[in-house]
Amino acid sequence: MHPLPRDAREQTNELDNDLNSRPNLVIFRQADNELLIRMALFAQTLDVDSQHEQHECPVNWYSQKADF
Repeated sequence: MHPLPRDAREQTNELDNDLNSRPNLVIFRQADNELLIRMALFAQTLDVDSQHEQHECPVNWYSQKADF
């Protein structure tokens, strides 16, 4: 998963900024999901993943982005 932000210096081997408009660029979706994935990994690492149902709540920040 791409962590964002990207390094915009010329000597780096990052993706060009002109690719931002391409619909199949996934790094922005990966960055959106990054927090949730890390939380899940920490929960499993700390062996508290079985306790998640006690703290569930509705997701209000979900956006209707197109799935590519």
